[in-house]
Amino acid sequence: MLLGKVGVSLGNEEGVIAGILGVFRQRLFHPVSCLDGSIVTELGNMAAELGDSEILEVLSRLMSEALGVATTPYPTYSSPSNLSKLASSKQPQHKRNDSQDISNKSYTHIFQPVMDALVYVATHLKEKDQQMEFLQKVLYSFVNQGIEGKRAIERKDMFNQLKASSSSFSLGLLLPVLATLCKNMDPILMPSPRVLKLFRDFWLYCVLLGFSESDRGVFPPLWYDHVADIASKSPLLIVSGAEKYLDKELELNHPLKKGDITVGELQEARLSLQELLGRSVELDKLVNRLNFAQCMYLHSISRLETLRIEKDSRCFSYIFEYLDDKGLQKELWVAMEAIAVKLFDKLLDILNDKPCTKEREKELESHALLLIFKFNHIRGRIKRLADTFLTKLVDKFPHLLWSKRVLHTLLDLLQELSIHVTSQEPDKCVLTEIKLSYLPHTVILPDVMSKREIAVISNHPDCLKDTRSQALSSVVIQSSFIGRVKGAIELTDSSGLAGIYNNANKQLVLAIEKNDLSLITTALYNMTALLISCKGSHERTTLHAIVHLPVKTFNKDVVTIATHCWQWLIAACPELEFKFLSERFQVFYTSNESLVSLTSQIMHQSLTLGVGPSTSDQPQFLSPSISGATPRFKFLTLATQLIRNTTLMPNPIDRNLLREKIYNATMDYFCYQPMWIVGDIKALRQTMDSLIKFWSAVKEIKNVVAATQTFDTGPSTLPRNSSFWQALDSPSVQGSWLNTYSIRGSNSRSQSLNIPLMTSTGKRSTMVKSRVLLKRRNLILAILRHEVDRLSAWMNPFGAAELSIPGEDNLQAWTNPTQTDRNWQNTVTMAYQSSPHLAFYVYYRFRSNEAVTREFNRLIQTNPVAFIDIPEAAQTFASKEVVEKDSRELYHLLYWRGIPPAMALMYFTRPYSNHPITGQFANKAMQSFKPSDIVQFIPQVVQALRYDKLGFAKDYILTAARSSQVLAHQFLWNIQANTYTDEEGEIKEPEIGSLLEQLHKEILNNLSGAAKKFYEREFSFFKKVTDISGIIRPYPKPERKEQCLKALREVTLEPGVYLPSNPEAVVLGIDYDSGTPMQSAAKAPFLAKFKVQPCGIAEMEALNIQDDQTLAEDLQKFLSSDQSVWQGSIFKVGDDVRQDMLALQIIKFFKDIYDEIGLQLYLVPYRVVATAAGCGVIEVVPDSKSRDQLGKQTQVSLKEYFHSVYGDEDSYPYQEARSNFIRSMAAYSLITYLLQIKDRHNGNIMLDKWGHIIHIDFGFLFESSPGGNLGFEPDLKLTEEMLEIMGGKKSDSYKWFLELCVQGYLAVRPYQEQVVAMVTLMLDTGFPCFRGNTIDELRSRFRMNFSEKDAARAIVEVVESACLNFRTFSYDLIQDVQQNIYYHKKN
Repeated sequence: MLLGKVGVSLGNEEGVIAGILGVFRQRLFHPVSCLDGSIVTELGNMAAELGDSEILEVLSRLMSEALGVATTPYPTYSSPSNLSKLASSKQPQHKRNDSQDISNKSYTHIFQPVMDALVYVATHLKEKDQQMEFLQKVLYSFVNQGIEGKRAIERKDMFNQLKASSSSFSLGLLLPVLATLCKNMDPILMPSPRVLKLFRDFWLYCVLLGFSESDRGVFPPLWYDHVADIASKSPLLIVSGAEKYLDKELELNHPLKKGDITVGELQEARLSLQELLGRSVELDKLVNRLNFAQCMYLHSISRLETLRIEKDSRCFSYIFEYLDDKGLQKELWVAMEAIAVKLFDKLLDILNDKPCTKEREKELESHALLLIFKFNHIRGRIKRLADTFLTKLVDKFPHLLWSKRVLHTLLDLLQELSIHVTSQEPDKCVLTEIKLSYLPHTVILPDVMSKREIAVISNHPDCLKDTRSQALSSVVIQSSFIGRVKGAIELTDSSGLAGIYNNANKQLVLAIEKNDLSLITTALYNMTALLISCKGSHERTTLHAIVHLPVKTFNKDVVTIATHCWQWLIAACPELEFKFLSERFQVFYTSNESLVSLTSQIMHQSLTLGVGPSTSDQPQFLSPSISGATPRFKFLTLATQLIRNTTLMPNPIDRNLLREKIYNATMDYFCYQPMWIVGDIKALRQTMDSLIKFWSAVKEIKNVVAATQTFDTGPSTLPRNSSFWQALDSPSVQGSWLNTYSIRGSNSRSQSLNIPLMTSTGKRSTMVKSRVLLKRRNLILAILRHEVDRLSAWMNPFGAAELSIPGEDNLQAWTNPTQTDRNWQNTVTMAYQSSPHLAFYVYYRFRSNEAVTREFNRLIQTNPVAFIDIPEAAQTFASKEVVEKDSRELYHLLYWRGIPPAMALMYFTRPYSNHPITGQFANKAMQSFKPSDIVQFIPQVVQALRYDKLGFAKDYILTAARSSQVLAHQFLWNIQANTYTDEEGEIKEPEIGSLLEQLHKEILNNLSGAAKKFYEREFSFFKKVTDISGIIRPYPKPERKEQCLKALREVTLEPGVYLPSNPEAVVLGIDYDSGTPMQSAAKAPFLAKFKVQPCGIAEMEALNIQDDQTLAEDLQKFLSSDQSVWQGSIFKVGDDVRQDMLALQIIKFFKDIYDEIGLQLYLVPYRVVATAAGCGVIEVVPDSKSRDQLGKQTQVSLKEYFHSVYGDEDSYPYQEARSNFIRSMAAYSLITYLLQIKDRHNGNIMLDKWGHIIHIDFGFLFESSPGGNLGFEPDLKLTEEMLEIMGGKKSDSYKWFLELCVQGYLAVRPYQEQVVAMVTLMLDTGFPCFRGNTIDELRSRFRMNFSEKDAARAIVEVVESACLNFRTFSYDLIQDVQQNIYYHKKN
């Protein structure tokens, strides 16, 4: 006892526990005495207080021996001395002595102390890790005792004998320990696979032995209570993963194997399950098809969850987790449904027996809310079951129908559902998760709009979300008044309708005169309902009355009622919105003149006269982003409505100034590169709607100020010291046609005022030129129409009538009256006078018009300084024609700003490289980029040396190599790959081979100090790895694996190195068991895996300039972090991978474009680096297999494979995988078409574990194709099994796929010239894909001379022509016959 107390007090001191255990081991059972029990007790005290794993292990072994069976894999001992050895044993003994037997008398005296010690430990352990460790030991003993008991019983009548055996009682003795331990633990929500397996087996034996049944008289009643306590903390018994069915898991991992179960035992299990589920013909047939493991699994779930809800009825929601298990097959799901029904009936009885307290009401509401969410479940079977449960719940507790919490939540859910449904197009296959912030439940909207069987409010007012407490009553009131009005209308003819309007108007007037709130409320709702029900009839007078009359009784209650009616009206009749606003302005004017003045001043203050990007002199108050387009154009529409109303704004000077600001604010929006709205269809539709309404408002501006006129300003609206007076003198206004500005004097007396402005000729003028105003108006109308057409092509490429925006047809019917060449030239000039940015983007939008192109070229050559901050304009300014003519203005190119790397590369090509200015500009531009921006363009920079007559490319390479060690390495590898044309490195490249050799030496000579050491470590390490290919090549294929592993183990990892294909990640380790030779008889490529951690190029370089000790310390920090991953790489010798590099460069370029705009097209630009002639490194695409491999393994179609991995089509995993498949299919379809990638057999198409399609191996692209460049394959691959995943050509998923193709195509078209530049620099490499017309054909596929709508139609035609093309099928058939590459054949 003293030693035990010492152990408890000093247990944390080093060596104390080991010493005390040594004494206890020597004394235990030597000899057998009453002290043995005391030792066990002290061991329990020490274990409980310290949680020491070694002490717990000793107790665990004593427990197993005391129960009569050893804990596997420990041996069984037959004497007290051996029991002592067991307690002191540290290593498992795998040899059993079956000749010896255990005598129960040998440990009877310690049985009770062992049990007491276990309970004490279970009670006092506090640390979660210690509790979990002890729980696993006790569960393991429980399960092993059950297995041994089963083996000890004869096969006949297993059920009764097992329950009556001593093994049953031995198992039962552990229940108090488990129950005590579980009481002190939190519920186990995320168990490890081992813990889950132990609990599943535990509940199996509880069912077999009857521990979980309260009416068993064989066992002590307290055991049932212990089992209930364990149930309250047990994890869910969900065992299937996404990649396998539940029945496979149960069969493979059941503790009682199939051979151990007799026919009688199986039949008894089935009969027991039938009784549990309720006897019916359908259920009986279903149960008779289940095996023993499935029957016992269902029994276990039923007993566990029944006990759980008896302990805590709030846990009923767990049953839906089982029902949502994607591994459940139909038979198991139907049985699980029957269990759920039984559980729910049990729940209703429990809830009904509870006293009517606030706690019970809160729980009832929680169950109702759960069922409401499950009623909107993505899976129809769960939805129907939730509907049944909800009906039962309401029948039992009808007061839930008017529960405030339930109603509020229901309204909030309806609101969220409505928002998410209306924010997506009907055919957009996007899975959406909806969650209310104050509830844990979620709703998953399916990826097919036609399947969204959810009742939502259409065109609901936004106030429903903000005023929940009033929403329901408002809906009821509105419905009531609509019913009254419609009833009255049906009882009268058209002639009597006027009488109804007159009576309603009289009632409102009378109610306002009496100032009776009740009468006013009724009259206002009647008038609003009448206006909504009879659209168009008496619209003006009714709207006037609704808006104007409430103002006469201006108090809070009346305004509140009026606001509700106005919101209802606008929600039900959105086309009346601007008429309503016009009436509201009338109210402002008639009720309070100062309100009109205030509104006008707000608009003046919010709009500026500046056009173009913000500067310090001209700050930008309106966001140029497309996300801000809706509020911008709504505001401008409102301002346009104001200037058209001479009553509201009688001062013509005010109106003309505001019109100038409206025009300038509109043109300012178009001074930036066109953008897209991605992922939010509601926002896109709102933007288009605001553009169309503003277009209509601008089109109605016809009353232009007379040519000469002096205006009487009337009451001015702006102070004399306003900032707008200062704005008139700003440079941006000088030269404007605006000629008037209003001021507010010290009194309200009218005054005449002429404010002359400087014209473009420097002369003062008071004349407003009507024709100039009309031209500006027509320019705005034209670019607005172009923007609407552009966004319409993005949102609605098929021109579906149901997706069109109201008023869109008016834009299509409008013809720009200024479409002559002369007028287009004047339009560009006018845009230039407003802002050079506007001129460029007018040219950008209408570049297919020759007159626009010609005029813009004249402007940019005349005044290039105005355009130097527009990166995209550099290409137009320094065109090939201008460079060849050696224009004297070309020197301005040196000052151009912000061009991207791919565009800078263009100036290294012919004829640009031969001109000193363009060569200098390219060098300067490239030096402005970070190394991480340049790495992917290394091949192009090296190839630029072919045309580098003036040495600018070489100078850049040397400069970049000196400034960045990683860039130096990448240049060295690429130079080595291009110096020779043959794999052996004997035939030097005729044009630049000698130059590359010289450059290689210069780069190496520039390295010194830490940079030189870094180079030596990196290249030494990589050489050792690459040499493995040469080592294994002489060996026959069967021996290569062994030799590869042997060679890989001899590679020593150098500190701070990286893989050439991934310079942003440091290598921390090598998987020496990963060496795998690839299937190539002659070239012996191999695969190896490396542990890498991303760090970035800058950190990589900083890491390697340190001394060896600091480097080692930093690498140790990397190793201790959890951000490292294993990366597989293939090392090839004898294969030219440079063409793959080019294809993957462009794929990476496209991926960056999609990521930048947020378009969720999926591409995997795995990295490939050529390191020498015929040598290279290829990254392995992780977690993926080729379609060929999957086909040979499964022999099923893609759809059947998806079902086997992700579950049925209603499951979330399947829909998510299908969404991933479609997003990747669209992306790679575009890549395949634009780059003309061929040889698309199933060996070159991968499928990852998330469902994405990934293309690999780009040996044939552009102008090359298999079979001697026959061009046999279509533009892209879209087979029948791919269509099956989408649901066929008529499905919403296929429409979504087409729209993603359109959006991806429209997104990359503006970058055509950058792609062309990347390809142009590689034309003289001798790649087989270049045959003379590569660039012309590449440009033609981008269709830059097409409008967005025409381009969208064109890409859809490309996809449709390739869909189910017989040449795709034929090519797969040929590959199957010739190369044994699998393709799925329809039965």
